[in-house]
Amino acid sequence: MKKLFVMMSVLLLLVPLVVAESYSCYSESQLQEKDEECRSVGLVSSRYVDANGCGQVRCQDVEHTCLSRDDLARDAEICQDNGIRAVYDIDRYDCQFVTCLSARCTTDQVHTNAVEKCKELGRFPDVTVDDEGCRIVTCMDLSCPDVSSQKESCVRRELDAVEYKDAKGCDAVKCATPPGVACRRSTPG
Repeated sequence: MKKLFVMMSVLLLLVPLVVAESYSCYSESQLQEKDEECRSVGLVSSRYVDANGCGQVRCQDVEHTCLSRDDLARDAEICQDNGIRAVYDIDRYDCQFVTCLSARCTTDQVHTNAVEKCKELGRFPDVTVDDEGCRIVTCMDLSCPDVSSQKESCVRRELDAVEYKDAKGCDAVKCATPPGVACRRSTPG
């Protein structure tokens, strides 16, 4: 009986060692990798300890709620109180949010300087107006294309080459059907 008791004791001592060797826990770096995997697909990670006492990572979708109209108005008011323009946009959850953008349009002097800078660089100052009524200057390449190849293309297709000035002030060509009478043969039915 004593032998049986000793064998059972030894067996009971070995069972946890065998189980522990067959199951290993994730290292901290592996848990961090799993956290990153969750974030990479737009989920939030949470950690928990499993039945074996090992750390695990669970990916969960977070319930997203949109800002109320009052919250949006408050955010826009904060921008405006600081003299900054408030712009409404929509996030990936189709919720509106407010972003504070540049305070004001450029002054006339800054606009004139931008136009002059384009001209100094040999470029065309293209002036557009944004949604807020601010003028935006973009320097466009002023090198005009050669129109002779365009004219030849029109002539080859037996069309008239009509010359005009484009938005940059460059010569341009448009092919047009020549005026006149066109005779066609048609058969009824």
